[in-house]
Amino acid sequence: MQEETKEEIKTVIKLDYDVPWDEFDAKKYSNRIEVVKSILGVDLRVFKWEKSKGGNVHVALFSNVWFSDLEVLALQAILGSDWVRECFNLRRIRCGSLNWNILFDGEQ
Repeated sequence: MQEETKEEIKTVIKLDYDVPWDEFDAKKYSNRIEVVKSILGVDLRVFKWEKSKGGNVHVALFSNVWFSDLEVLALQAILGSDWVRECFNLRRIRCGSLNWNILFDGEQ
């Protein structure tokens, strides 16, 4: 994987898949990412696939395009992230939280 500089990363998209790590079909989700990239004409790259503490899957993508908070939320939902998590994210955005998109263990 090509190493990106911080200047090239404008947006991080965090996905929480409620699928057990051992049953996760990365190809299926990669195809979904490719379709979104094609429709929107943007570059999205996976930089982290991780097993969550609960045994499911966390994925982080980066883009060299800046997206607003609501656009990030929409992308996360479109890409199949846990809908309950995204509902809470929407509530945090509406309440003005600047740190609304927490996903990975230990992230502040």
